[in-house]
Amino acid sequence: MKLVFKESTRYARRGDSALWVLLRKDARSIDFPDEQSAQDYLWKWVKEKTGVDLSVDSLPEWVEVPGLKIGHGLSDGYITPLWWKEKLIPAILKGVKLGSYRDMYPDNHIGA
Repeated sequence: MKLVFKESTRYARRGDSALWVLLRKDARSIDFPDEQSAQDYLWKWVKEKTGVDLSVDSLPEWVEVPGLKIGHGLSDGYITPLWWKEKLIPAILKGVKLGSYRDMYPDNHIGA
């Protein structure tokens, strides 16, 4: 199973897009035996790059990852762990494109 990376139309924080680019570069050529192996790899990869363990039930709303700073914007270098766990990684595993963050979390108005 190869992962399909369809670009999201929007990200929750500026660091999310930078992390996405790194992930796509690192994982696009890996052939996984099954979906669970791919998910395990993705969660481990996120933890290695950000220090965030997606397997825990209570995730912080956002996390600063200094290595993801691009030099502009209020959310520069910040990622949204719950978005990665609940939306982005499942979309990668299914090979689908995500809509905007606000469409996915209409009651939470962060990250436009």
